[in-house]
Amino acid sequence: MPLVFDHTFICCDRGAPEADALVAIGLVEGSRNVHEGQGTANRRFFFAGGYLEFVWVEDEREAQGELTAPTRLYERWAGRHGATCPIGIGFCPPDEGAPELPFRTWQYRPSYLPPDQSIQFARETSLDEPELFCLPWPRRPGASTEPTTHPAGLDRLVSVSIGMPAGRTLSQASRRAQAAGLVDFHRSARFELVVTFRASSSSTFDLRPGLPLVLRSTEGGAL
Repeated sequence: MPLVFDHTFICCDRGAPEADALVAIGLVEGSRNVHEGQGTANRRFFFAGGYLEFVWVEDEREAQGELTAPTRLYERWAGRHGATCPIGIGFCPPDEGAPELPFRTWQYRPSYLPPDQSIQFARETSLDEPELFCLPWPRRPGASTEPTTHPAGLDRLVSVSIGMPAGRTLSQASRRAQAAGLVDFHRSARFELVVTFRASSSSTFDLRPGLPLVLRSTEGGAL
């Protein structure tokens, strides 16, 4: 079975004060997580079709430890204002069962997951492009207690596109993810994330430069 989009993250300052901009435009914040043993924490906003995560390093020692270091979360966070891409894209299977992975992966087994579960990180990606990873569990629409109704009117998250500055090249993993219809890429002056939603009316919320994020809604929209 093919993968589907699950969520995307952006590396932020400690506490993710940048995410206050989403509250200001009428999005309802969901629950927060502390990733025990990984050294990171987050703020999250949920929608039908996936969620947005704003992550930061809370414990630099843990984030640079032997277990977490291969994820390069620390490097993405530390270089978020420079040349490093601060964005990651997570996928998951649509239902129970082993998914078809469009790229080669390695297994990350954080201490906060059961011993028999792992997150599959794409191999051979660079810090010049987003991190790509696959979660072991399916997204379950309607099973979550997180808020998904927002005064801003954004309904179903339908697609994501990553803005890449000129001169940056995509790895084979990123090209395969794009060919599979999981993510798109476009040229931009700086790294940015453009998220498209289905909504009752068309609108655009441009949160740059505080966040490398643009939220767009189209009336009806693609499923």
